[in-house]
Amino acid sequence: MNCLECRNVISISSNTPYCSDCNREFLKYSLSNGLISWFDSIEKEGVLFIKTEEYLKLRFSERTYSTATIEDLYKEIRSIIKLHLSFYTRGDLLAVILMQRQYFRAGIDSADESYWLLMNEYSVANLLIELAHKIIEYRGASIGEREDGYCNLITAISLARVLTNLENMKFGVFKNVSEEITISEILKRQKQEEIIDVYYEKARSSPHIEKPENYTIKNKALQLKLIDEDKDLATLKNKVDKFLNEKYGLTSEEINAVSLTAFKNNKLFDSYRFEIHSCQLIIIDKREFYEIVKESFEIKYSQFEKVIDLFSLKEVNSEEDLNSKRILYELKSINIVDNLLIFGAYDLFQNAAIFKALHHSSHFTYYFIDSYKNNLELMNSELNEINQHMTSYFVASVADVLLENGYTLPVEKRRIKGERVTLPRFEIKSILNDSEENVLYHLGDIDILAVDKDKKIIYNIEVKYYQPAISFKEMISKDTRRLTSKKTIEKVNARHEILELNIKSVTRFWQIDYDDEYKVESLIITARENFYLTSNDFNFKYYNWNEFNNALISKEL
Repeated sequence: MNCLECRNVISISSNTPYCSDCNREFLKYSLSNGLISWFDSIEKEGVLFIKTEEYLKLRFSERTYSTATIEDLYKEIRSIIKLHLSFYTRGDLLAVILMQRQYFRAGIDSADESYWLLMNEYSVANLLIELAHKIIEYRGASIGEREDGYCNLITAISLARVLTNLENMKFGVFKNVSEEITISEILKRQKQEEIIDVYYEKARSSPHIEKPENYTIKNKALQLKLIDEDKDLATLKNKVDKFLNEKYGLTSEEINAVSLTAFKNNKLFDSYRFEIHSCQLIIIDKREFYEIVKESFEIKYSQFEKVIDLFSLKEVNSEEDLNSKRILYELKSINIVDNLLIFGAYDLFQNAAIFKALHHSSHFTYYFIDSYKNNLELMNSELNEINQHMTSYFVASVADVLLENGYTLPVEKRRIKGERVTLPRFEIKSILNDSEENVLYHLGDIDILAVDKDKKIIYNIEVKYYQPAISFKEMISKDTRRLTSKKTIEKVNARHEILELNIKSVTRFWQIDYDDEYKVESLIITARENFYLTSNDFNFKYYNWNEFNNALISKEL
């Protein structure tokens, strides 16, 4: 069998009538045109958004929608988008979207001044990847070809922008569950409330602050304490590695071997990289990629293939809910066309890091492990040790940041390896008053007690590490339940009151002289943003991890 373009011999089992070299060149042509179309749509976004809304108003003018039927509207818009995307070939289309997604992602991670524009486009790219996998038959046009003078890719992108915005609001546009409104009214109401804008702004990641799962404890005494209690980061990583090996037959080192090679060794991939206007993609034969990887890492080909499979795009089970599908497509980086691997090196590197971080707790692991999907009890049981370890490590991380910024924690004496050492204390279970009674009896432990001796403030700190919300519905419901189901607010307030009543006993923790100028301030610190805490007023301060770090840096705790 010969390649239709260059006539070189190709395998009879090939999925395309062209050789790898010709496929690569065809793909580069589509990538160039795809980039031009996408950036053209961004330049004209305002006009396109208005025209898209006008089109939708006209198309669905005869109908009304409620919370029970709004999903029907979304399904129809998705079908229209798929119709436009089906004009092309799946391989070309996914390559274009992956290239653009990596570009948007890099801008987001670098805190680019166009952050929110990039975030929206990143969401659009993930939606289009999902929809591209739902198309049964493609018509085979190359990216850049027009139909009746129109660019189907730009039309699909424009519709996806509106749909993404609508999906983010979902039920937020309705005043109550029984209300029925037209699409014109839905589009009119889709502007987010100010508090939601505040939430998303606060939820922004910072490139200068380590994520909780990657944070390295700086304080030497605290390091010693965690090692002594088997709660250090290295022990946590070993537990995660054991879990990855049991469930996926892979180690962190093997995942790193594949994800780091293309990201760290740019020059080795010069001949395989397509790059234009800061957008780039690697197009390489699977076996050639393996040969490059094994130059730096000892990894069997079978293990290499497992990693490739883990991060390869494939259709997600139709039974998965919408949020599950979107996340699963978002965490996949590699498109395979015949034996060609097509991926962004930065995108793969980031997704590998996220995949490992997700296994530092029970967060989202049910998306990857089938036995967990309908049995969360099994997941919680098997991941309980890791989850508890990560929670304790996050509390220690908050304590470490306080120590590094000049705050003082209570201490304890402990003998480690025959040596008596002084260690910082957190997770305080007992404070004794003058009568030797534990004032925290029935109130649970205090995650962290810290003191600012200069300002004479004692901080009562509650620390929470839990799965972040991934939808508007979860922001409203799950974020609330996480705090109210365990009466967290009431417990923080109760501890605050008891500390104020026993402030003399509390100061003994630091062996400082009692001074009636000392006061108590309470804080809640979460690993990720919580909508319930942001949208309500409480008599304590609330920070997510990034805000907490920034507050300490600017001395505004």
